[in-house]
Amino acid sequence: MLVVSSLGIALLNGGFPIAACGLVFGCASSRFWVVFHARVLRYRPGRAGSVTAVVGNIEMLGFAFPIAIGAVADAHGLRAGLLCYAVVPVVLFCAAGFVGAEPRDRATR
Repeated sequence: MLVVSSLGIALLNGGFPIAACGLVFGCASSRFWVVFHARVLRYRPGRAGSVTAVVGNIEMLGFAFPIAIGAVADAHGLRAGLLCYAVVPVVLFCAAGFVGAEPRDRATR
C-alpha cells in the first residue's frame, strides 16, 4: 500500500487522486509505525520507555530525508523528488524483512 500510494502521488495528475493517494499513504504508514513499535517492544519486554526513547532517536534520522529529497527535486525536478519518496517504503519493506526474525526467549539458552 505504501509503495502503490506513493507512486500514485508521484505519477498521477489532478488534486483529488493525489489527495486520495496521500490519505492512503498516511493511513498505511501510521499502521506500519504501530506494528514496527510493537515488534520492537517484543524484543525488550517491560522496557517501553527505553524502547520509545531509542525508536524516537532513530526516527530523528528521518528528518534528513526531506532535505535530501528536496535537493534531488531542485536538481532533477519535482517528479524525480516524488519518485524518491516512492523508494522509502521499498527500503522499509526490505529492512523489515531483514530484522523480521522472531526474538529468542532468554530462558531457553
